[in-house]
Amino acid sequence: PVVMLTREMRPEAIRHRLDAIECGLPYNALRKGMLSQEQERAYFEYLDELKNDDIPFVILGYDLTDNSGGVSSLIPRVEKYLLNGGLLIVDGLYLLPDDRGEKDWRAIVNIATDLKNLAQTYKIPILASTQHEMADKSDKPRMDGIAYGKYLAQFVDVMLGIERSEEYRLAEIINLHLLSQREGDTGEFTINAKFNPIDF
Repeated sequence: PVVMLTREMRPEAIRHRLDAIECGLPYNALRKGMLSQEQERAYFEYLDELKNDDIPFVILGYDLTDNSGGVSSLIPRVEKYLLNGGLLIVDGLYLLPDDRGEKDWRAIVNIATDLKNLAQTYKIPILASTQHEMADKSDKPRMDGIAYGKYLAQFVDVMLGIERSEEYRLAEIINLHLLSQREGDTGEFTINAKFNPIDF
């Protein structure tokens, strides 16, 4: 099971993107309701199959004006869906409010601490995203460009940055940079962006 908290996008938009990847459909055509008859048939067959899937993929969304949705608000969902394992995704860690009411770097430290405690208490992996500054117009991620990166690095097992230049987009590849990890070296590796299969 997967529980995904997004404060970056509407849950429906995330679901449509995942559906497009899973079905091999063009996302913009799916989003705009402009699928061909054959694509639409395949999409509805996929949705019917999902109804019979007993492994939940729950997408939670929050209004950005809601300040009550800190890490503590995730505990009931983790206990409902992830007690026997699974994955928690937090899209937009820096958008979570701090349960203690702190701001700026203090809030990030508290949120990272709370997420780490949540992962260790319930024995689940947590994948969280944050922003990267691209002021130098480079597509290559850097540790010093990650929002609050020096504070986050002490709490995470691995920190990845995604490099997607126009050249990489056209070639349908992604360069992943290991910017920080608890044990081992930093470096980079390339995967294809079709995800079918994920070839390294």
